[in-house]
Amino acid sequence: MGKIIFYTRSGQTSPSSNYRILQYVPYIKGDKESRCLASEYLYKKHGNARTKTEKLFWYSLYYGNIQFNVFRFMIKDLLSRPDCIVVQRAISPKLIFPLNKLLLKKVFEYVPKLIWDFDDEIFNSKEITKYEAGLLEKNSDTIIVTSEFLKSRLSSEGQRKTILMATTDGDFANDDVSELLDIRRKTYDRQIELLWLATSPSLPHLYKIADELDTVAEKLKKGMGKNLILHVVCNKPLEFKPKNLIVDNVVWSRESARKMIHCSHIGIMPLVNTVSSKGKGGFKIVQYMSAAMPAVASAIGFNNEIIVNGETGFLVDDIASTQGWEDAILALSNDWSVYIKFAAAAKEEYNRKFSFKENLDRWNKIVDEK
Repeated sequence: MGKIIFYTRSGQTSPSSNYRILQYVPYIKGDKESRCLASEYLYKKHGNARTKTEKLFWYSLYYGNIQFNVFRFMIKDLLSRPDCIVVQRAISPKLIFPLNKLLLKKVFEYVPKLIWDFDDEIFNSKEITKYEAGLLEKNSDTIIVTSEFLKSRLSSEGQRKTILMATTDGDFANDDVSELLDIRRKTYDRQIELLWLATSPSLPHLYKIADELDTVAEKLKKGMGKNLILHVVCNKPLEFKPKNLIVDNVVWSRESARKMIHCSHIGIMPLVNTVSSKGKGGFKIVQYMSAAMPAVASAIGFNNEIIVNGETGFLVDDIASTQGWEDAILALSNDWSVYIKFAAAAKEEYNRKFSFKENLDRWNKIVDEK
């Protein structure tokens, strides 16, 4: 394969960009170039804005920056004519300048190989315009998604060229399980550390179970003498004032995520029951499992295909009630011998179904196919 261009919306500042595309790029064969469409500074400012005025101001700059970069990159692609273009999620949010629409159409139609990858329900959220989605679906040679649900959101023509590939994390692929467990064993008898990794649009999912986690913290303290700590690794904090739960807000970066995964005992992934939730790729759970961490998650969407309930973690039917979160967390907090069985099973399931190496091999095959 000759020149390959990888387009991501937000580069290193976004977990999706990192783990769906960028972690593979150094190992993909060929002449490669990664292009971030939004300034990382503006992406952070836009994502962290609080008031309506701030959001409008920073989003305007963020949006203008993307449109400028779309224009210059598409002109560059028309002149240099790469052999393959990979688009992660979407090029342009919400609206596209008319001239950029024309440029996108020209580039997507002429490039010898076009690959479109997405891992969330980007249609219902209107993250991608109908115009761009139509161009990508029509002109892509291969479409990569995480689940059958996301595949079903495409037309029959689009589905015929769609393959499934779960999001995974290569950071912990070679970490020693016994060393990870040794780190967690040091704190297990006095505190249980929960971990939630996500970006701010997912905070409503965490708020859904915040009160329940506070109740679990009280019971854990009274029954076992342990504190319950919740590490919230996100670009925005969880603004919740618990009575017993200890909330630790950590600004997301790849480094901070790795640090928290090392020391935490249980990964969590609550979901509100919506169409967008059913399109979630369950990456947080896979990431936890990659580091031999049991997970507790809502029994919604693709989560049901990742966790082996009662073996690698727990699935909680929490649509009507969040009570099940208490039972699941306490089951993993009471007995170290039980915990390590779940941890070992989680790592084994990761190696079996979500291997970084296997995903990398598939990426190399996809970009190299004629």
